[in-house]
Amino acid sequence: MIKKHKGYFFATVSVFIVALVYIFEQVEAQRTLNRLEALHKEKSKTLQDLSDLQITLSGLKSLGKLEQHAKEMKFCELPENRVIYINEKNK
Repeated sequence: MIKKHKGYFFATVSVFIVALVYIFEQVEAQRTLNRLEALHKEKSKTLQDLSDLQITLSGLKSLGKLEQHAKEMKFCELPENRVIYINEKNK
């Protein structure tokens, strides 16, 4: 009779351990899925920002537009009558 109870005890403990492992794996899978979704959203936002910046860059190809945009963004303040020379040899 005691051997019968030991068998049930070990079977119950085994089922309990398997259930715990299964639950742990499900929780880890959900955490991984949440991280993956967050990274996907971040990637989409970064690609959208890249696209916006490429459009802005294409509009700023001329020096005049670049200077105007820099002034609007307060990156530089140049006097209106100042001339800037760019040395092409150093490029």
